[in-house]
Amino acid sequence: MNGTNTTLYSQNKLAEELGLSKGTISRYMNEAIENGYVKRDKKGIHLLREDIFLITSESQLAIIKNLYPEIITDEDLERGYIA
Repeated sequence: MNGTNTTLYSQNKLAEELGLSKGTISRYMNEAIENGYVKRDKKGIHLLREDIFLITSESQLAIIKNLYPEIITDEDLERGYIA
């Protein structure tokens, strides 16, 4: 969300944001570290591979739509007002 491969979120904050338990986040984090997808250090949690999360125009639009649901509606999308 900050345009980098690093997050400063704690595992507790990730659990809260994702609606998962702290234990689930811990298990996923350990598995991701073991498989070389992320590393954790004092500066945060870092994605090590650029190919695991693709940002597409659709996902960027979904982010904007979620941030501004009263401005961008499904009807706007269907009518092609938002490309």
